[in-house]
Amino acid sequence: MVQPDQIDSSAAPQAGDDFSPLAELGIVPARRSLVRRLLRITGIAALVVYFGFAGAVLALRFWILPQIEDHPEAVAEVISRNIGQRVSIGSVDSGWQRLRPYLALTDVRLFDQEGQVALALPSVSCTLAWDSLAFGALRFYSLSLEQPRLNIRRDASGMLHVAGIKLDPRVGGQA
Repeated sequence: MVQPDQIDSSAAPQAGDDFSPLAELGIVPARRSLVRRLLRITGIAALVVYFGFAGAVLALRFWILPQIEDHPEAVAEVISRNIGQRVSIGSVDSGWQRLRPYLALTDVRLFDQEGQVALALPSVSCTLAWDSLAFGALRFYSLSLEQPRLNIRRDASGMLHVAGIKLDPRVGGQA
């Protein structure tokens, strides 16, 4: 019978010993720690993206969309700034269409340089696409314009104006 004090402790496997063929070459411990670090960083990044997206959805659902209905003039100002023409909006309705946020605008009017209505849209409905968050630009899942009234006119110099935008006849597409 073997007594506990007769066991050679140097021959017993120690914690962390790996008896695979790669361990004999000495490359497993370094790679294993690198893989663990990469997995940990990937997991943390996935959690940050997940909670960031969830925070954006919750902010949109409970803070931004309910506030937007009360401020159609702010929506009109943002649109005016982006297209370079004055815009007026009668009212804004917002909500959710399945899992996508939507906006319904009524009595949308775009004005030309002389202050005349160049484009009148009684109803505009748009559903936003989620990839807007990824690209950092507004993208639509759907856009619906009902009964648009477009103003096309020719000024005294013969230039065409469509929806208040001056068309240059020298610049045109070729068929």
